[in-house]
Amino acid sequence: MRRICGYLSLLFMLCASPSVEAQATTETAHPSEDPYTALRKEALRKQDPTLYYRKKVQWEKLAERAKVIKPINLDEVGLGGWFQPLEKETEKSFYVGSIQHMPRPKRKWFLDSFRDADWTGAPLSRPSVLDTMRTAEIRALLQSLFGSPSSTIFDVPPERRRSELEHVQFEYYLVVNDTIPVMIMDGLGPKGKGVIFAGDWADENVLPLIKHELIRRMMHAVDPKPYIDFYYDPDVDLWYKTGFDGNRYFTEQIKKPKQVYERPYFEEQEPAAPTTGKG
Repeated sequence: MRRICGYLSLLFMLCASPSVEAQATTETAHPSEDPYTALRKEALRKQDPTLYYRKKVQWEKLAERAKVIKPINLDEVGLGGWFQPLEKETEKSFYVGSIQHMPRPKRKWFLDSFRDADWTGAPLSRPSVLDTMRTAEIRALLQSLFGSPSSTIFDVPPERRRSELEHVQFEYYLVVNDTIPVMIMDGLGPKGKGVIFAGDWADENVLPLIKHELIRRMMHAVDPKPYIDFYYDPDVDLWYKTGFDGNRYFTEQIKKPKQVYERPYFEEQEPAAPTTGKG
């Protein structure tokens, strides 16, 4: 009798073990990926948790979508065979209409209105013709297209001007189609090339098109307009006056400006002192 019970117990364990093993495998299985990809994801999770979890949601959505979408002809796309290029889909549904420049008096309104924006430059980092131009030349085109910047070095509190992220020469704040915020700013002041574009992660699919349109308008500006900016270099603790006078681009070392509430001006444009009548 004991022998029969032993056989039955052994038979039950043999039948049950495959299902238990399958359940454990199902619970611990990870989507198939090479070890290097897993290591990169783990490194990203430690370095930038916010970006990691935002991308994690995207990875999960793509994985679910891949289960129900049939592969398509690789020759027609070039994105792994699963999805149509975002650029083609976007071009059909998005059009850059109005581009509003926020002048300095509207700087606070812009920052308050888009304070929840998740600013990024990633969707706008594709090389362009502007990367071959000096920042000073691009600044003159922006002056022609939009006028004076929305923000300059004097809009940064003095205690933060030594920060590597705060010694800006100029920033332009734009609103595209009444709802999409975009920033254009210098990277290394008058010494550098190109400019930096930034936008909200929520608009990542259309930001490349916006950048393309902005570049098109800049390159078709009638001509570069004269301008003058202050620039502070924290590496050497020196101030400069830099700009375009209509004939040449210049960068001149100066003493620390005293008027921290006004933009610089050309000497011949200095406003005359007010006159008071007597008698």
